[in-house]
Amino acid sequence: MPGSLREITGAVGAATVPEPAAPFRRRFSLRILTGIAKLVAATEETVHPMLAGDFRLQEWLVQPSLNRLSRSGRTVPLRPKAMDVLVFLAERAGSVVPQEEILDSVWAKEFIGDSALKTAIHELRNALDDDPDDPSVIETIVKRGYRLMTPVEREEIP
Repeated sequence: MPGSLREITGAVGAATVPEPAAPFRRRFSLRILTGIAKLVAATEETVHPMLAGDFRLQEWLVQPSLNRLSRSGRTVPLRPKAMDVLVFLAERAGSVVPQEEILDSVWAKEFIGDSALKTAIHELRNALDDDPDDPSVIETIVKRGYRLMTPVEREEIP
């Protein structure tokens, strides 16, 4: 049977399914392949509206397109996901942003746990010299999410 699930899964896996289930197997395998295609398309990098330009947080110049922060001649590189988290929080500065909302937007359809977000927040705090016990930039709201405490100023392009 050309194009059957048996060819995809191998003779052992397909032999355990009775033959009357063949139409179900074809539909099921098509759904799996369609799901995989959607997942691949969803994992492409998303562009946040603020990514088009630089902005300032306190004395820091944030350059999302370059994944870096600059202050007083010091440049700090960031991983892309950490920058995406910072941009996402900057777009909602002053508001408590639920962890699930950040995860859904920044990591889209990727299967990750809360630890990825916590790692990104830790990286941002280190880069911004922010103390989690006495925050001045990113505040953790227990059981709720995170809040960017400092105002965001768009950097004007000369």
